[in-house]
Amino acid sequence: MLSNITWGEYFATVGLAMTAYYLYIGRKYYPNELRRLLSSKKNDNEDETVLVEPEPSDQFEDADDFSVPTEIDEFAEVESLVGNVTEAIQKASKKQMVIGEFKQMLRMVLKERKHLADSPYRQSINQLIVSECDKQGTFTLSEKEVDVMWKGL
Repeated sequence: MLSNITWGEYFATVGLAMTAYYLYIGRKYYPNELRRLLSSKKNDNEDETVLVEPEPSDQFEDADDFSVPTEIDEFAEVESLVGNVTEAIQKASKKQMVIGEFKQMLRMVLKERKHLADSPYRQSINQLIVSECDKQGTFTLSEKEVDVMWKGL
C-alpha cells in the first residue's frame, strides 16, 4: 500500500498538511499579527519596534536619593565576597601567615562588603570561611570567631 506513494507525493502531502495546520493556528491564536503582516499598507518603519521611555512621575522624583538592593544584586555581592575570601585564604596559606595577620586580612576582605553583615547569607559565608580554612589546613577558625570579625566591622 505504501509502496504506491512516491517520496515527492509524500513531501507534498506533508507540506500541505503543515501549511494548513499553521494557518489554522495563526488564524485562531494570532489574528491581529497576521492582519498586520498581510496588510498592503505596510511601511518599512512599521517593522521597527520603537521603545518609548516612560515619563518620570512626580511621585518618584527623588528616586536617585536611595537605592533598594534587590535579591539578585545581593546574591552577586555574596558571590564576589566568596571569591575574595577564597582567594585571601589561599594566599594566606601560601604565604604561611600568622593567625593574627590572617584574621586582619580576613577582616579587611569582610569590611569591603560590610553591608552583608545583616544579610541572610551571613551564616553560609561563615561556614564557607571555616570550611576553606579547614581545607587549606593552615588555620583553624570557628563560626563564632568569624561572627566576632563581622561584629568588629
